[in-house]
Amino acid sequence: MTVDPVTFEILSHRLHQITLEMGTTLERVGGTVNTTQMHDYMAALYLPNGDVLSAGESMARHAACAGFAVKRIIERFQQDGGIYPDDIFLINDPYLAAIHQSDIYMVSPIHYQERLLGWSATFVHVMDIGAMSPGGNSPGATEICQEGLRIPGLKLVERGNLRQDVFDTLINMTRQPVMVGLDLKCEIAANNVAKSRMQEMFEKYGAELILSVSSDMIRHSESILKTRLQEIPDGIWTDSGAIETDETWKVVLTLTKEGNRLIFDFTGSDKQARRGINLPYHATFGACFESVLSTLGYDLPRNHGAFAAIDVIAPEGTVVNVQYPAPVSLNTTSGMKTVQFLSG
Repeated sequence: MTVDPVTFEILSHRLHQITLEMGTTLERVGGTVNTTQMHDYMAALYLPNGDVLSAGESMARHAACAGFAVKRIIERFQQDGGIYPDDIFLINDPYLAAIHQSDIYMVSPIHYQERLLGWSATFVHVMDIGAMSPGGNSPGATEICQEGLRIPGLKLVERGNLRQDVFDTLINMTRQPVMVGLDLKCEIAANNVAKSRMQEMFEKYGAELILSVSSDMIRHSESILKTRLQEIPDGIWTDSGAIETDETWKVVLTLTKEGNRLIFDFTGSDKQARRGINLPYHATFGACFESVLSTLGYDLPRNHGAFAAIDVIAPEGTVVNVQYPAPVSLNTTSGMKTVQFLSG
């Protein structure tokens, strides 16, 4: 369907506003300092296949990781257990989608007239995750099993009904069951807001028009970003950063700009550590995604269009592509900051 420019502007901004309302819901329903004051959360919309549609004002790195989360849920449940209207799923496994276990991603399918037309996703940094240290950041951890609950994907709400046994099991494996329960409930509320607002749009404008606008939003970001890259001379640049504790780990980045693409190559980075500084691949990718959007794409809709302009090479078993059983709980203030510094 061809979308005229005026309709595109109105509806694309409406999609953006839905993500902002999701964030407001997280703050108003959530009562924890992480959510209400630190704004350590994410709210975004996704296409039916899990591609990022609108990241709103959320941290783009988490929006990218939540895209991995949606795809993992699709893979896990589309054949086994099913994906039905009003379901809500939960995942926090850093080896699959999350950055560390404290980041609980909650994803919800958006159906209209029994047809799956998209997804919403949120994350909040919960107050505790049952790790060896209160709160979840565990400096003494030498393997991921010491860093708390690791959930590869489960259905928390089934066809609109909260699975109370699952909910109680999750919160009772933490030191702060009341606050963690509130964290989870604010995510449920935000996903319900997204579903309601999207269904209103489908009802008012028709599903095909909204899907066409969604596709155009991604093409718009991709086209402008690639055009800007074409205007920059090709080149290769290399830099490195260090993470220092009682030991030192080096992160190496070679950035290649070629035509309308950026290649982030972390070959040469140190092997993964027995400290929780390590980043999963999707987190490293998310940091590069965020860096591109905050520089070359600072004024563009934050969506999957940027994926088409970047490649990220991160060798397995290194501090930027962790493998089991290495720990990750400290990575947001160590590995992530180092990758952000180098890629930005």
